[in-house]
Amino acid sequence: MTRDLGRRIRKLESILPPLITDYDSWMFGLLWFAVAYYFGNPLPDETPFAAYARALGYADESEFNRAMADNYLEVSNRVSRAEHKICARFGIDIPSLEDCDLEMFSKALQRMEADLPRLYKVHLKIVLRRVNNLAWMRIHDVDVSRYLRCFA
Repeated sequence: MTRDLGRRIRKLESILPPLITDYDSWMFGLLWFAVAYYFGNPLPDETPFAAYARALGYADESEFNRAMADNYLEVSNRVSRAEHKICARFGIDIPSLEDCDLEMFSKALQRMEADLPRLYKVHLKIVLRRVNNLAWMRIHDVDVSRYLRCFA
């Protein structure tokens, strides 16, 4: 009976999705800051959130906040397109952030981080310390605005 139960537990564990790690949260945080920096054309003394709003095609933070409140599906689509675009810029052509060559993806992330300004790297560390489940929010929340507000 105990062996049968142990076998069933192992079988169930084998089909569970992998646990989300701190690396995953760092990755999604880094992608956010990379989108803001590379596509948002940040101005001196401007918050990364304003640059991110511009990177997604919004005129300013207030328009971005309205879109998050009123049309989260459109915002979610823009976020996904921006993440795919930043990955493509660094040599990763992927249909999904979950399906890719991990070594190549890791090297691309390191290049992304290396070129970010110090301020963005500091903000990334602050977000990761403050938000415990960043990757979980990005992957599993239907409304992406909860994830995005972590960076405001």
